Amino acid sequence: MSGSQGWCIFPCRCTDGCNTTTGDCLHGGRCEDGYPSGYRWSGPGCQTEQYSANKAVDGNTDQVIEHGYCAHPDADGGHAWWMVDLGNPYSISKVAIHNRDVRPERLDTFTLSVGDSPDRSTHTECASHNGPVAAGATVNETCTAVGRYLSFRRDGVEAYVAGLCEVVVIGHEHISCQECPAISACNDITGCDICVPGKQQPDCVKECEIGTYGKNCEEDCGHCKENTQCDVKNGHCATGCETWYTPNTCKEYIHVVRDEEDYEPTAAAENENEYEQTTPVPVRDDYVNVNVYDMIKN
Repeated sequence: MSGSQGWCIFPCRCTDGCNTTTGDCLHGGRCEDGYPSGYRWSGPGCQTEQYSANKAVDGNTDQVIEHGYCAHPDADGGHAWWMVDLGNPYSISKVAIHNRDVRPERLDTFTLSVGDSPDRSTHTECASHNGPVAAGATVNETCTAVGRYLSFRRDGVEAYVAGLCEVVVIGHEHISCQECPAISACNDITGCDICVPGKQQPDCVKECEIGTYGKNCEEDCGHCKENTQCDVKNGHCATGCETWYTPNTCKEYIHVVRDEEDYEPTAAAENENEYEQTTPVPVRDDYVNVNVYDMIKN
């Protein structure tokens, strides 16, 4: 019976239909003729539970098939395939595949492709292998590409089945230079050298974190009223400043003096029997009747 499960890109291989989420056979149904029996079908990849797709990326390089740490992709349109989502775009350089200990010919001919979506038809081939791979051996393929999804497709004799005990993708997370300003240098490892005010490194896409602003988000916000976030570009506080701080960034503290007793001597002033000087500043409306002046004790 035809149908799909998971993300609707995996074929159902059960005679009486399968669960659209897990791929399990319904009504006690069995696998279609030509596909392994004796195990329930489950999960993305439409493989037996014992040899499910995630076994190829579980971090275990055990190549003894009977130990249960290998994936066993089944045919889709005559060609077994497998795919992994790396989570983010990566600059890939190599892919290492650990072959199983028996029936090594199930890895003798294959292609590797990379893309930005789970639709394998949009992937671009980055490597191909033609020829035998010894039992228990590891084949290393150069795959120079950038993408989030890596797909494997089996070709050649008995292309409907493959054995993957572990797939190791070698590379680094890819940082786009698209949003870097013209004055900034960039590479896909470290990202942009400089971001415009309000954007943060490495790719100049995300806005500054709360409490920061400016070029590369290197400046700390001042004392905005009610602890609100300052403007991520210039640091201005739209809600005004907390008491005794000057606009617009609310970073400078005003020392308002009412009389001589308000002065706090500095360490240097104590030694010289002098009082700290304050700089005259304009009196704001909410500081009415407060005189601000300089004083030095005689």
